[in-house]
Amino acid sequence: MLDHFFIFAQCVLNAGDLLGSGTISGSDADSFGSMLELSWKGTKEVKAGDQVRKFLRDGDTILMRGVCVKDGVSRIGFGECDGTVLPPPDASHASKAAGFDEERYRDFKLYGYYVSSSTWRVRIQLAAKDIEYETVPIDLAKGEHRTDEYLAKNPLGQVPLLEFTDTATGKRVRLAQSIAIIEFIDQAFPSCHSLIPADPMDRAVAMEMAELINAGTQPLQNIPMLHELQKASDGKIVAEERGRAVTEKGLKALEVLVAQRQTEAFGPFCLGTFSPSIVDAVMVPQMHNARRFGVNVEATLPRLTTIEQLCLQHPWFISSHPSAQPGAPADYRVGRV
Repeated sequence: MLDHFFIFAQCVLNAGDLLGSGTISGSDADSFGSMLELSWKGTKEVKAGDQVRKFLRDGDTILMRGVCVKDGVSRIGFGECDGTVLPPPDASHASKAAGFDEERYRDFKLYGYYVSSSTWRVRIQLAAKDIEYETVPIDLAKGEHRTDEYLAKNPLGQVPLLEFTDTATGKRVRLAQSIAIIEFIDQAFPSCHSLIPADPMDRAVAMEMAELINAGTQPLQNIPMLHELQKASDGKIVAEERGRAVTEKGLKALEVLVAQRQTEAFGPFCLGTFSPSIVDAVMVPQMHNARRFGVNVEATLPRLTTIEQLCLQHPWFISSHPSAQPGAPADYRVGRV
């Protein structure tokens, strides 16, 4: 019943509205009574006639009938109650009323390397917000991030770099650092899917998990830095071994935090949500890195592996995957479902 309550708690109810909660299901899959249960919160497909569904869709009509019959007592019922699922109203009007102009920022360019985990995070956010952008490949292997032309745009010489026009000023704006870019896009386009929770506590938990990887893991397994350490230590520090140990340690810590979170939430993703959050956007690329370092993620990170496989079937992750990017080798498929 908690699942039913979770959905209804988000509905706007008016006087006279009729709410149908269904019945309590049995203990096995054959006795589930709602689409939410049959699809197991959208993770499994359900056959409905000649269609395959997970949730109700815009245009679907729901018909409810209720009747109580007992010998010697008059039949009691409420007739039929039906309603059609309508698409949500245009959220852009509400955004503008709240002071947001989602047409202010245009002509996006994303400078990045196809296999860069930080760039991948930003691609996921752009996909979630359905923002069109031009990809400008920066080949780190060829040192293109160290050219004078690129350093003039990003003095640190890292990827990603997001460039766009602010129509309010007419200026081209450049933003580096993946988390800063994700937060900007989230606030600049509030009417679309958000990777960052609105609730302050949920937001703090999400950023804690994301920074565990962004600040506490990924920089410590950066390939150029590892090679510098190996050289400076005269080989006492082995780059691949160090990268594998750091990556596995960070992801194991995230596995624990995700397990704790999912004991309190309903959804199948890292934050217990029903759609990916910033935590998933940071976790999946790092799992990709872990495999490149030879970490046996299936054996050591079972919960994250399950969530990763779910994410990799999601449109935001499919379109943003390294193998789908300009400059990626044709046979590049590491970590792809």
